[in-house]
Amino acid sequence: MIRFDCRQVTGVIEKPRVIATAQGVMTARIVIDGQVLPNVLLPGMIFEEIEAGERVTLYGIFTKKKDKTANTATIYAMKGANGKLVAARQYQIKVPVMLMVYAVPLMILAFIAGCFLSPYPIHLVSGSVDPDYLVRTTFVWAFWEGILAGLVMVGIAVNWIRMSNDPESWAAIDAASLSQRFSKAFK
Repeated sequence: MIRFDCRQVTGVIEKPRVIATAQGVMTARIVIDGQVLPNVLLPGMIFEEIEAGERVTLYGIFTKKKDKTANTATIYAMKGANGKLVAARQYQIKVPVMLMVYAVPLMILAFIAGCFLSPYPIHLVSGSVDPDYLVRTTFVWAFWEGILAGLVMVGIAVNWIRMSNDPESWAAIDAASLSQRFSKAFK
């Protein structure tokens, strides 16, 4: 399972070292307050605003997997020394749309899994052994399990829209704690 959180980190930033570029997004290695953050995805508009030696606040989505080599960061917004917030607003729509696209296969998968996993609990709850009842009830349960899976994805999408409207309300984290999430191999 992918775990992540939306955080803000403030500090003096050195010039990011670009590792790769793809479709207007740079994968970079950032040093903020002397702490290294590898595997950082920077939208082009935010990358262009970063000035070396400037005190900035970065608003990002940071993964926290057990395997530190797999952790990444995606910078959503940046506030520079001038106080101007620069945000990659395209993610405000792109992320929920992607979640909705992923919701359809998830709903189908939940329905199929429900068809195989639901008969036994239905039998335990109802005590019925009538095949007509079990088959019909299994499909109804599986349908609602698929709908529930889709609603979870809709909830995540709505939560992202709500959170991305106000990145300044995201919890703060210091650069040293954030740097600990990443493997020493990349530093």
